[in-house]
Amino acid sequence: QEQQQGQEPRERLQFNIKPSPPQITYAMIAINVAIFIFGMLSIDIQNALFLAGWNDAMAVFNDGEFYRLFTAMFLHAGLAHIFFNAYALYILGIQTEQMYGKARYLSIYLLGGVTGSVLSAGFGDPNVPSVGASGAVFALLGTQIVYFYRNREELGDWGRGALRQYLFLLGINLVLGFSIPQIDNLGHIGGLIGGAILGFVLAPNLKVRQLYDYVGNSVRMIDVEQRSGWETISVLYAVGLVAFTVFAGLVMF
Repeated sequence: QEQQQGQEPRERLQFNIKPSPPQITYAMIAINVAIFIFGMLSIDIQNALFLAGWNDAMAVFNDGEFYRLFTAMFLHAGLAHIFFNAYALYILGIQTEQMYGKARYLSIYLLGGVTGSVLSAGFGDPNVPSVGASGAVFALLGTQIVYFYRNREELGDWGRGALRQYLFLLGINLVLGFSIPQIDNLGHIGGLIGGAILGFVLAPNLKVRQLYDYVGNSVRMIDVEQRSGWETISVLYAVGLVAFTVFAGLVMF
């Protein structure tokens, strides 16, 4: 076939990456939903879960119950809360897991989520405990923004369009967060910062090859090369997070 006269050549993006089922994303959604359903069996079970696991700043810093920074990520305050977090995790998680690989993605999710918990406990209202996977979800959003900003040239118009969409999504969520009472904005911002940092240092390298198909359309082939040493980077980030947690506790308590 020949390209019709006057028709502009079109460019396609094609990622040279092996498709992989988003098993970590599905697992995180399943764990969150299962814990929520278990808590709904009775009010006593729900209260026990919250009292034992929510992000209570006084318990974290005064009693040394630092595990709460992690467990709070898997507790939710109601049906709407779990639904929106699970849906956001599904939307953001699948693409992030494909881009970064399972191990790096899990590191971003967990460490980014804990970063949100630390900021919330250290600098929020110590009398208001918090729960939810929102910090981890915002970590994935921060990762996506950094990824598309960093690769805006390699990914062309599609990448720049995706960046604008994620920035718009961030803006909407921040406006809603500061407009609606009882939303843990510090947890959201902490997760966003953690995800942006980890997303930047763990981001794969993209190599572009310009090809053409049989009718003359441009094909931008993207080779994805995952960075090595993610384990060391994750450990160093975790150590830095522990140091920041100690600092937050000393400053606020």
